[in-house]
Amino acid sequence: MSDWPVPFLLDELWLKTRRTIVHKLEEKSLWLNSDEYSALWSGQKEEGLVLRNSLLKDALGPDDFAVINSEAAFGKLNHVLKHKLPFSLAFGYELGAGFHTLVSGDQERKHQIAQTTSLFNLGISLFDFFLDSSEEEVKDEFKSIFNSQALHEIQGNKHAGSIFYKRCDTIEQNEIRILLKVIACFYQTLYSTVQEADNRHALKKINQLLLQAYQAEINSQLQEDINEEVNLRQVSKSKSTLPFRIIKNIAVAQTKADKNIEQSVERLSYTIGEIFWLLDDLADAVSDYQTNQLNSLFCNQEGKGCIMGEGAITQILATDNLPRLVNHLCSKIQRVELSISSSGTDNEADLRFRQILLFYIRDWLS
Repeated sequence: MSDWPVPFLLDELWLKTRRTIVHKLEEKSLWLNSDEYSALWSGQKEEGLVLRNSLLKDALGPDDFAVINSEAAFGKLNHVLKHKLPFSLAFGYELGAGFHTLVSGDQERKHQIAQTTSLFNLGISLFDFFLDSSEEEVKDEFKSIFNSQALHEIQGNKHAGSIFYKRCDTIEQNEIRILLKVIACFYQTLYSTVQEADNRHALKKINQLLLQAYQAEINSQLQEDINEEVNLRQVSKSKSTLPFRIIKNIAVAQTKADKNIEQSVERLSYTIGEIFWLLDDLADAVSDYQTNQLNSLFCNQEGKGCIMGEGAITQILATDNLPRLVNHLCSKIQRVELSISSSGTDNEADLRFRQILLFYIRDWLS
């Protein structure tokens, strides 16, 4: 196999990864059948389109709403954006609603909270699209406007989100303006949602996690220039797990949940994040290799660097790393299922949350 040309090795890695994941998930009854998947796909798309035409339209205004739905937005990834945007909104909504229900939150507030987490999940997705599709000078322009200092300013003043939003209309570059509007609108909504409950401790924790998530995203783009003491595998993991922890903390901010229950849901959110981290790196191994993106599969044992070249591919194909990682993935999904089913809350809502997670697990591989 080591004599194979790199394109052949990449094809084999792509096929073997998907085949191993699907077979193992089917074996463990964790793979939705085609009818279940199709029904949920239609439902999630419809839910996402409703959120797009209400929540996103309100966030961007009519002009920028037209821009994001045009053929030019986010360049080479435009067609991917158009497909994924409704699902990003829907997944964020479902996660927020699911976590809120698991801590027996007020059902009258669930929609408002889920809209906030929907907007957050869209912001994370757009940030990824922006970094993956933009030229370096455009990224530099964005970083000059939105950086850790700007984030601290927004977090330090409940009115800063509104002020920041008004500045967005002066920005000419479409993708920067749209992304910053979504970020600013999310912060406006977050402050409204959390302050209604007068929970300063929750807001402080959410803001800390948001800063960590921003830094993890930036670090993942700077893997070659990053401090050698930073563990790249941990950067990769944090980039995926932090958004789920943020969504959970937004979802429970208005509740007075039992401490043990909240800690259980905190662990659940982290495990769900680990699932999608593993899925992401397994499913995107080939594309990440081709574009030199950070992927934990290619990190060396210490996590202080990445092994590239054909040796990195043959190392995965010729060892038991792939089956081991897939078994690890399955055990985490089973742990999540057990945690949800034993929550003792709304059985119908718990079943829906389980189905939604299994849908997005399968959809991640599509």
